[in-house]
Amino acid sequence: MFGAWRRSSLLPPSRGVPWGPLAPFQDPLRPPRAGAVWMRRLLFGVAMTPALPALANPSPLPDTEAGIAVTVVSDETATEPAPGKVGFAPVVGLTYSNETGAMVGTAGLLFFKPPPASDRRTSQITAAAAYSARRQFVASLSGDLFLWRDAVRIQAALNYLFFPDSFFGIGSDTLLADRERFTPRIYELRFSPQLRVLRDLFVGPAVRIDDITILEVERSGVLATGDVLGSAGGFDWSFGLGASYDTRDNTLYPLRGTLLQYSTLVSEPELGSDYRMSRTWLDYRRYFSLPVPDHVAAIQLLGRFSTGEVPFFSLARLGGERLLRGHFNGRYRDRQLLAVQIEYRLPLVWRLGAIAFAGVGDVARRLGRFEWTETKYSVGGGARLNVSKRDRVNMRADFGWGGDEYGAYVGVGEVF
Repeated sequence: MFGAWRRSSLLPPSRGVPWGPLAPFQDPLRPPRAGAVWMRRLLFGVAMTPALPALANPSPLPDTEAGIAVTVVSDETATEPAPGKVGFAPVVGLTYSNETGAMVGTAGLLFFKPPPASDRRTSQITAAAAYSARRQFVASLSGDLFLWRDAVRIQAALNYLFFPDSFFGIGSDTLLADRERFTPRIYELRFSPQLRVLRDLFVGPAVRIDDITILEVERSGVLATGDVLGSAGGFDWSFGLGASYDTRDNTLYPLRGTLLQYSTLVSEPELGSDYRMSRTWLDYRRYFSLPVPDHVAAIQLLGRFSTGEVPFFSLARLGGERLLRGHFNGRYRDRQLLAVQIEYRLPLVWRLGAIAFAGVGDVARRLGRFEWTETKYSVGGGARLNVSKRDRVNMRADFGWGGDEYGAYVGVGEVF
């Protein structure tokens, strides 16, 4: 849900220094005109990316239906603080996916950049809101803070979602014709304080509270019968443990390194939840810098494992812009999920680049029930436009094909 968990450099370049696609035509001694600054702010300065499914951000604070991932790109619109001071960056942008259609959003980021010599990580607090062409609304207040010389990391988020969505049924054999629409209203609170136990490893408890109301379902749909667990919504209070190991050289566009994230959350009626269940998330990513300059290979392995009374909105979901592009998010959902996807990233000319990707995965009720002959696949490619060479941030446009369906996606930052 929130890309705000990611570490990034948020400071803009020095004022008056040309940057971006118009840099070759700018006089470094002459400030850009006001119109150029506003155009740069709109198109290249900052952007918001929707992260819709539960699979989008498998962090120690896992997601449910939707969220906002905020990527800040260097430009003159950010207030550059001196090292050790606080800065502010306004955010606005437009994205597109099959699940949301066009989505526009705005945000404000308050961040603290430690002195470069301290080798410490950037802390930030984000307030954001987004609205889509399909009447989906998301608002969030989140923070990712590093305290006491990075010995303690605190992640927290308060989210509100009004998110008309689609339900195709449960299992790996659902059909596009089974699609029915429903509208949930979701309040989320997430909190996870973590201690640094090794240089790149943080471990700590996690708390999550979800209050979900199903406002509308199709009268002729299966959700209207009440036979699907969670069709009436529910309240969930879960506790657990999260860990993150990160050696990537850059969180926005890694050339090398490893990211491993793990979390387990347990819900019990004795502790106030409407459901008795446990959920585990595993996310492994590895990046390889190839012998050809600026060519990168990336691989991601994902696992979602659930037991107990799992409502349909908390099941693992396959599809969407983050996992097996081309499949509609939530087309396949069940208790267990296994998936792997790979990407090949390469530069073309100027600030343009391209990627090719492929992935396979499936869902099942139990681990022993995966039918490998029914494994879902996704193949496709995309274009990239670099909007910040220093921070390695790209605008992306991808097209994915998954057999009986396909999807187009426009956003900022890499999928993984």
